[in-house]
Amino acid sequence: MAALRTPKSVRPVFAVLFDMPSQKPAIEAYCFGSCGKIIVGALEIPLDDGILMTLLCRAAQCPALDRQMDEPIGELPETGELVYLRKLREEA
Repeated sequence: MAALRTPKSVRPVFAVLFDMPSQKPAIEAYCFGSCGKIIVGALEIPLDDGILMTLLCRAAQCPALDRQMDEPIGELPETGELVYLRKLREEA
């Protein structure tokens, strides 16, 4: 079955690296704490030597943002929405 496609007007989706130990404290403090806009659910990114677990967010502006990829890392299989990888400041 083909993936559903969403209009271009739909906001992009951002993935934060929950499997990266240095990112967990920032995600727990900011994403689950003061912001609260994290989407409960995970996106797995297959790698050569395993799987990287990410959590998703739709907030276009992130005060804890360190950097973000300009190109998408993929798309959500259900909707075709583009997913961009984010790294949060570690002191967030």
